[in-house]
Amino acid sequence: MYSDLVQWENIRILVLKEGKSQRETSRVTGLDRATIRKIVAHKIPPQRKHRSYSRPRLGPHTSTIQQWVTKTGSITSASKPSPKEIFEHIKSSENYSGSYKTVREYVSLIRKNEPNRENSLDVWEHTRDTLVVSA
Repeated sequence: MYSDLVQWENIRILVLKEGKSQRETSRVTGLDRATIRKIVAHKIPPQRKHRSYSRPRLGPHTSTIQQWVTKTGSITSASKPSPKEIFEHIKSSENYSGSYKTVREYVSLIRKNEPNRENSLDVWEHTRDTLVVSA
């Protein structure tokens, strides 16, 4: 999706405040009318939706993996269980028959800190205020 923040705000100003039509704005900017429609509908560019993967072999073991990852969440990164250790544990104790790569990707998904959407809105508000002041 289109995500140029400066042009995003300019298009919203053209359509919502100055009353230009979406068709005319599309002609002037060179963007598709569907893109203009999305820009008008959203105050800030929506985050991309990541593809969700089906993990049928991993399914019964996800609670064990989450326990292993979260039980040591406050400990230093050197003492956290590695994906390899988690893989070996579920392979030996729970008869996991899937691949190491699947476990590694699932562990990294759990450990990954997704940015807070509210913080993104605050950054956008600050950026917009800065752009308006400097213009």
